[in-house]
Amino acid sequence: MTASSHPLPVSPRSGDAVHGGAATFEWESLGGSTNHHLQISASERFDSLLVDTIVGQSTSLTLMGVLPQDGRKLYWRVGAREGAWSEPAWFLASEPRRAAATAVSVTRSASAPARAAAVALPADAPLYLTGTTGNGELIGAIVVLVVLVAFLLVFLGF
Repeated sequence: MTASSHPLPVSPRSGDAVHGGAATFEWESLGGSTNHHLQISASERFDSLLVDTIVGQSTSLTLMGVLPQDGRKLYWRVGAREGAWSEPAWFLASEPRRAAATAVSVTRSASAPARAAAVALPADAPLYLTGTTGNGELIGAIVVLVVLVAFLLVFLGF
């Protein structure tokens, strides 16, 4: 494998502020690599790893609750199974943006069960770990749906 065929980091770009609780990393696969390796470190030398994971064919990965949220500078790189690493990029692991609170009104009549009139989540509220391949998205969505239905059943008194 030549030096020019290593994966190319796309996002986050160097200098980006990234919500440390839910961070998505994307890269471009160059040279036809079929097995990507993602590393995140507090050190430019990658001698102290926070994340060291094989990603497979996917060209993106969302990490949930793994990274710090203290504004520290972190470095990331992606490699191919064949061993060529991308040039490191850096980002600031920040806290999530604060969303304005949204009221939830609940109405109940004698003949109808209580219903929530409005529920809002921040636009950047992550729900599960995702990648661009595999069945993880579907399983994660089903789990989230089951938890939400169970919560609504308890909340509404069914």
